[in-house]
Amino acid sequence: VPSAVSGDRLAGARALEAQGDSLVLDDGFSHRRLHRDLDVVVLRSERGPETLRHLPWGPLRESVTGLGRAHVFWLHGAQGHEQTSQALRLRFPETLQVRSTPRLMGAETLAGRSVVLVTAIARPERVEQSLSEAAVRVVERLVFPDHHRFSPEDLERIDHRAQGRPIVCTAKDAVKLSNSSLSHQVVDVDVDITERDRDLLWAKVESVFEQRLRASSDNFP
Repeated sequence: VPSAVSGDRLAGARALEAQGDSLVLDDGFSHRRLHRDLDVVVLRSERGPETLRHLPWGPLRESVTGLGRAHVFWLHGAQGHEQTSQALRLRFPETLQVRSTPRLMGAETLAGRSVVLVTAIARPERVEQSLSEAAVRVVERLVFPDHHRFSPEDLERIDHRAQGRPIVCTAKDAVKLSNSSLSHQVVDVDVDITERDRDLLWAKVESVFEQRLRASSDNFP
């Protein structure tokens, strides 16, 4: 799949327009210079009432009324689905909602063991909670800022703190450790979504493409 990385999303889209007929834009809800056929907004359901609050009191980067542009609300989290769903339905009763929960992968061989957790992600407490639920004991944690690039000094510090115990990190951080000599085990989070919600989501996607194809046929008989 051809991809483009650009601070200017419109420039990135133009660089790809000759290589396909559809674009998938990550984290692009507020980039409104680009035409969109389908907007899917992912919301962390366990935040409860904070889900629909503007920064710094919640996760929204613009007014909650902006969610009216969304075609799908994807509620993700281990809890809080009902509360968040009801709040959204009161404001946006016609918008499709689907739900999912996180599922930890790669921790099966670590059950019952003591590990050192290394993270450079936005919410490291989620990973630690998931490891605890998988019967993995986190006895040391080294928390770096989100997107941190590990320096030689960082690697030396991690190795020293590990003292021979397994070093665990996420797939996001493993990319930045791949060129180091540090032995580490990767855990990742997959998404569990019910068959019903998956079918609803794909039906929405298919309907959008059908509408676009009909519009193209009308313009070019």
